[in-house]
Amino acid sequence: MQRNIQQFARVYENDALEARVLGANPAELVEMLYAGAIDAISAAVLAIEVGDYARKSACLSKALDIVSGLDVTLDHTRGGEISANLAALYDYVKRRLMDAATTNDQEKLREVIHLLDTVREAWDELGRQQRAGGRGLGSSHGAITV
Repeated sequence: MQRNIQQFARVYENDALEARVLGANPAELVEMLYAGAIDAISAAVLAIEVGDYARKSACLSKALDIVSGLDVTLDHTRGGEISANLAALYDYVKRRLMDAATTNDQEKLREVIHLLDTVREAWDELGRQQRAGGRGLGSSHGAITV
């Protein structure tokens, strides 16, 4: 988990976010990654609207990095069907992002935002459960396995 926290700090280079990350439980960290991807994709949509294609590319690259990071941290041995479903979602999201990057298709990006936001809400709920002392999805002593 420490490696993920350090990656977060480097990606965002923001002291306030770093403090938030250091105090977060595992579900909250995942939720923050989803929020970061959603924010980056939303910024790409706006960049397309104003014709700032360099910004669009940077934002989509950031979103792809985040989704790829989520993908490689899945524990397929212990995560079972949920892990497999998330892997399929991440693969689909990455393909849609790459497709939208070449076609400037805002609808594809809005679709991805909707998909990620739906899953982000579930992670947000898990984070609330962990803060309240519950174990949540596949967890053991506060760790989350998917």
